[in-house]
Amino acid sequence: MAKLRIIDGLDRVFVLLFDRIGLSIVRAFELDRAIVSAMIRTNPRIYGARIVGYTLIALLIGAAIVGVSLLVRPNIAVFVIMVLTGMLLPIAVFSIFITYPVMAMSRRKRLVESELPFFASYISIMARGGVPISKAMETFRKTPLFKGFRLEAQEFFRKLGLFGGDPMTTLEEISSHHPSQIFRDFVLGYVITLRTGGDIVRYLEARVEEFFRKQEDMLRQMIQKLGVYMELYMVTSIVGGLGLLILFTSAGWVQTGRFAAAGYDPTILILFNFVGLPLLSTAIIYGAHTTQSRWGFELRDVIYLALFAAIISPLPYLLVILTTGGYQAFSGIYTKQTILGQVLGVAIALLTVSTPAWIAYRRAAKGLRALERYVALYIENVSGLRKTGLPPERCFIEAAKKEHGPLNPVVRRLAAAIEMGIDMEEAAKRSLYGVRSWLVRVIFRLAIDAVKVGGGSPEIFYLLARYTSSIMEAYERLRTTLRIYVFLPYIGAILFAVTSTIYLSLVIVRPLTVIGGGGIDIATIYRLSLMASLASIMNAWIMGIVAGKISGLSVGEGFKHATILTLIATIIIWIFVQLFLP
Repeated sequence: MAKLRIIDGLDRVFVLLFDRIGLSIVRAFELDRAIVSAMIRTNPRIYGARIVGYTLIALLIGAAIVGVSLLVRPNIAVFVIMVLTGMLLPIAVFSIFITYPVMAMSRRKRLVESELPFFASYISIMARGGVPISKAMETFRKTPLFKGFRLEAQEFFRKLGLFGGDPMTTLEEISSHHPSQIFRDFVLGYVITLRTGGDIVRYLEARVEEFFRKQEDMLRQMIQKLGVYMELYMVTSIVGGLGLLILFTSAGWVQTGRFAAAGYDPTILILFNFVGLPLLSTAIIYGAHTTQSRWGFELRDVIYLALFAAIISPLPYLLVILTTGGYQAFSGIYTKQTILGQVLGVAIALLTVSTPAWIAYRRAAKGLRALERYVALYIENVSGLRKTGLPPERCFIEAAKKEHGPLNPVVRRLAAAIEMGIDMEEAAKRSLYGVRSWLVRVIFRLAIDAVKVGGGSPEIFYLLARYTSSIMEAYERLRTTLRIYVFLPYIGAILFAVTSTIYLSLVIVRPLTVIGGGGIDIATIYRLSLMASLASIMNAWIMGIVAGKISGLSVGEGFKHATILTLIATIIIWIFVQLFLP
């Protein structure tokens, strides 16, 4: 409450001081429409004043940071970081305020368009049973399965409750400011068909068929975007990492005439590999996440396990370097044993994060794909039994007697609960307990509502079976097409490790003749080898995470590839150190 009062007080001050300039910024960047389309419940005038006010505060803080750096005079690396932070802070704050409405609008569009085939299928099935769209919106408001349409349904009932009016007018108003052109066309077509007395069922079924036909184009666009993300990451990580390595070794000869420790400062190399690459990988993973459809399963416990492992990962690292002598690197002592100890310590720390998470993900995802394939067969069996005239509830019971592979425990629990007289919705909740697949839960949600709300006619079950098959086919095509992208990070990680080690081995075995006859300082060779080795391992681990997210649609898949690539890079570096370092 106190926090809200402070924010409200700042808003009042900002509006009084910066009202006119804030409104000019909003109009210049066309944020007023973006704020409405993103469902940000803030007046554009207030938002513009916030931009100016918080940017000025950031400017004062940045000036203070630069002033402190000039007074304290730290080493060059810290000085550069402090000056850049002070200069970039107000720019970052201004950019965040400008881009936030656009990103929120894009997120709303992405969520709605990824769930629109399911929403259209649902209201098409309900329309067969004579259920209006307002009743379907009530269902979507309550279910947590559809994140995008849950927000749309909440906005629908909020406007309906505040301003009154009929549902069609409210729906038309929401669609008029919606960022998704596909959603606008769909809703406006529905409203016009209903008002003109057209065949609403035929309209909905035609649009659903159109959505599934467009799935191929949507998947192709998604795959192209993911390919661009992967290529961008590969080029930046490999070319950038190797380029910096070669640059610094060459600079050592050119500037000093001999490769002495005093002439080599690895700060930029360290920042690139241990700060720049993780930030780039985070951006790539976020970009892939926003591009991919929400066709996966919840893995919060896997992420929590990885975070916990990351917290305790310094312990095995310290244990390894204390045991192997790698700790001497912190004292400026660089030997072959120091390099091996540090390499092994970092590798063990990274494996401590990825290996348990991989095992947990594998256990959670075991049999999941087969489960999703068999759910379409189960719905087809239910549809076939419904055509024989059996009651809807009996169809679920009889269909469970057939073979459905890993789906058998789920459908048989459902059948047993229905036979005991338990409500179908409660029976579905009990049978789906522990099932993580979002697709399976959505399809069972559609099936249960087809009976409870739509009446469960044979036509409804036929539509449900057809839509389920289309959804599963699209999902399988997506996974099959993306599978090829998993090879690129393997090639990149191995190429980075092998190329860097071969380059350093050439430097060691056949050093260039330099002016003045100077030689290569052994301590600097060890130091450079250590930096290149740690960069290779970190690069391999991060590439594995990116590979899993892009090719497997999940960060959980990335833990598997990160573990494998880290082991490969560690073995390559171990061989290099043993064979080529003096």
